[in-house]
Amino acid sequence: MFKQIIGEKLPPNWQAFFQDLLHKINPFEEVAEPRVLQIPADNKALIQLIAQDAVLKSLVIKAEGYMIIIPKGNYAAVKRRLQEFGYLLT
Repeated sequence: MFKQIIGEKLPPNWQAFFQDLLHKINPFEEVAEPRVLQIPADNKALIQLIAQDAVLKSLVIKAEGYMIIIPKGNYAAVKRRLQEFGYLLT
């Protein structure tokens, strides 16, 4: 609406201002397939395993509140690795 009233030819500072506004509209990308799992806070053995095992550390992303994010494509590898330690994921 501003451009309709003022005109399409805007000074660079106004163009930058409007570009900044456009970048702030819906700035996040929605991701379709990561798995988010929460580790029970009282399961110290599992917390320690995920924190210290080099393979699991490379496959998951740690998040707040004892949560881990498993990117698309890593779930099967995480499942296999946990099975090696006696954990079963369905």
